[in-house]
Amino acid sequence: MSAGARGTARCAPGRAADAVRHARMLLEQGRTASVQPYLPLVEEEGERALVLFAGIFSHAIRKQAC
Repeated sequence: MSAGARGTARCAPGRAADAVRHARMLLEQGRTASVQPYLPLVEEEGERALVLFAGIFSHAIRKQAC
């Protein structure tokens, strides 16, 4: 996961090897890696994050697009 997009990469369709290479680089640095599909709507409208503690919903955060 990336705070403020630090370490984030976007790979073109059909370039899964690039995504794997980037994730491995992050893991080798002792960082966490998450690979997920690109959703244009997130860039246009932002996203919502649900926060749970011990599996219990606490609150939601709306992250706006830059």
